[in-house]
Amino acid sequence: MVNYVKTRNTAWPTNISCSIKDAIETFFQLLDGFSPEAAQEWSQLYHPKGKFEAFGQVFEGHAAIQQHILRFWTSFPGLNHIPQKIYTHGENGLDLIIITTYEITFSNGNHVSGESVAMMTFVNDNSKLLVNLNKLIIDPNPLMSGLAAASAEKVSASVQDESSKSLVTHTESVTNANDRV
Repeated sequence: MVNYVKTRNTAWPTNISCSIKDAIETFFQLLDGFSPEAAQEWSQLYHPKGKFEAFGQVFEGHAAIQQHILRFWTSFPGLNHIPQKIYTHGENGLDLIIITTYEITFSNGNHVSGESVAMMTFVNDNSKLLVNLNKLIIDPNPLMSGLAAASAEKVSASVQDESSKSLVTHTESVTNANDRV
């Protein structure tokens, strides 16, 4: 039996199955798991040819999805997701829209929060529910701003003992790097 931690306050449709509820709870617990084991387990929730679409990229298959989430966690350690409301579409109840809030506090203390929407399609594969498609819709600007601020603070702290000319040169380099984000 799944312990409902992430979804205890989620608004569910009346026609949703217990197996979907369990799958969503497990999905979000592992999404915020921050370990190589959680990344592997999270990727295994997808069909072998399942796709995760996020930030203009498509990650297909277990290995690609696992590598993506590991890289993502490196940039955003401590990111926390809370599913707020879930809608179903279709007769079988396997097409979902999930409205989620997220929050993160970066190492510099900068706090960022926002909302995202996931459009998910599950498939029943040998009596096991697997994610066939997870399409994330999110405004990346709050996350990128928080990341840039945390990165700038780390760079600034590392060059405080250097001359002011080095600090200015390095700051210009960081600014240009952030412009490319």
